[in-house]
Amino acid sequence: MPPGQWKKSPPDLVERFAGALPAHSGVERRTMFGCPCAFTNGHMFCGLFQDRALVRVGAGAAAELIAAGRAEPFVPVQGRAMKEYVLIPASDSGDSVALAEWLRRGLEFGLSLAPKAARTSAKKAARRTPRSRAA
Repeated sequence: MPPGQWKKSPPDLVERFAGALPAHSGVERRTMFGCPCAFTNGHMFCGLFQDRALVRVGAGAAAELIAAGRAEPFVPVQGRAMKEYVLIPASDSGDSVALAEWLRRGLEFGLSLAPKAARTSAKKAARRTPRSRAA
C-alpha cells in the first residue's frame, strides 16, 4: 500500500501499545509512518503500523519467527521489507500481556545496538554556521 493510503492506528490499539511499552529510562516515544513508535539509543525497536504492532528483533530472529509462523514480515511499501522487523500476530496485539512481552523483546534487541550518533539537518547546521559578511 502506498504511503499516502496508510491509515491511522485504532485508538484502542494505540492505548494498549502505550500501556505495554517497557518502563525503561532509555525508551523514547516518537511518531513514524503516522503512528506511535518507540526508540532506544536512536533506534526504533517497536511501533504500530496501521492496525498492527511491529517489533525489531534482528534479521536472524525475524526469519526464524516468520518461518515458524509466529510473525509476519514487515513490508510497509511493496517490495521493501524491513528485514529486522516483524509484524506480531493480531491476537498478541489484542492481548496486553502478550504485546508487552513482544515490546520487551524489541527493547532488548534495541539496547544491544550501538547508540546512533545524533544527526543534524542541513538547515540546523546552516543556522549554526556563522555567515561571513561582505564589507
